[in-house]
Amino acid sequence: YHGPRNNGHLRTVFPLVAGLCCFVGTALAADPQPGLALAVVYDTSGSMAEPVLNAKNQRQPKYQVASEALRNIVDKVDTYAQTHQVEATLITFEGSPVRFGKWDRAGFDKWLSGFQSPTGGTPLGEALATAAANLRKSNLSRKVIVLLTDGQSNGSLKPENAARDIKKRDGAAAPQMYLVAFDVKADVFAPLREQGAAILPASGKTLESGLTNLFSEKILLEDPE
Repeated sequence: YHGPRNNGHLRTVFPLVAGLCCFVGTALAADPQPGLALAVVYDTSGSMAEPVLNAKNQRQPKYQVASEALRNIVDKVDTYAQTHQVEATLITFEGSPVRFGKWDRAGFDKWLSGFQSPTGGTPLGEALATAAANLRKSNLSRKVIVLLTDGQSNGSLKPENAARDIKKRDGAAAPQMYLVAFDVKADVFAPLREQGAAILPASGKTLESGLTNLFSEKILLEDPE
């Protein structure tokens, strides 16, 4: 009488096969694919309403200078996305006006054109953590955070601690971080630099050219083999 033994054998084998299939499926899904996953963090704090001298040597609110510079970058990313896989999100200190997903030029354009009221504090650490959490959803091979800010962090999570946590959790898959220090001394962010972030100083006169160089020379590149 072999019935019970065969049934027991089947009960043992089926879970193993199912588990193996799940494992293989997960491994395949996690395989990195060529492409760029990008999180842009835009400082919407109250100090962004303060004026600076722009590239035309005219006084202009910082948020307007920043929005104009980013619109130029949106053009460049949009061109790049015609021939490359791009996923992106736009994060502010108030939320994510462009949710993470396939490149959405219209979403970036709409928010940048409509933003007119900088307000509140500067929680850089929390913004970095949110950006990294979004990028973890992607299986694209290159992950980048660009954070544009004009001030020191005053949130409960220090940006250098956020960067340390990201490196610890993501390891080799951790995103490259670029912080654009807009009208603020780059030395303020020395602790973040020690965690591997690149700190790029910029003024109202140099913000657009600096962002253009950053994207052209560091971010919008052919995927490494």
